[in-house]
Amino acid sequence: MPAFPCLRVLVADDSDIVRRLVVETLADVPQVCIVGEASGGYEALDRLREQVPDVLVLDLNMPEGDGLHVLRHLPASGQRPRVLVLTQHTGPEYRDACTELGAVGFFDKATEIEQVAATLRGWAEA
Repeated sequence: MPAFPCLRVLVADDSDIVRRLVVETLADVPQVCIVGEASGGYEALDRLREQVPDVLVLDLNMPEGDGLHVLRHLPASGQRPRVLVLTQHTGPEYRDACTELGAVGFFDKATEIEQVAATLRGWAEA
């Protein structure tokens, strides 16, 4: 972990491959620190309480509590990170539901992982 303040990020995705790709992509972003990973919704909520990240990068389709479940239960977790949804379910109904539940970004995991990194870079530099 760097000696300067960093933007603490938790990555929640049930795919080991996608989760690793996101973590590796974000590792190249200065002032961004990956503080945890989760492969399911309940695990993500547990990690949120344990790690207290500033940002949650969240997949929607996960076992044991999907991404919408996680968004609905964020206030009960004791803190509220900024949420960037990274999903293959990119229809407007999903985007609208996520936005209504407080997500501040919505990205297609097939084509927009770099945009997640760019968003975090902007936040870290602010």
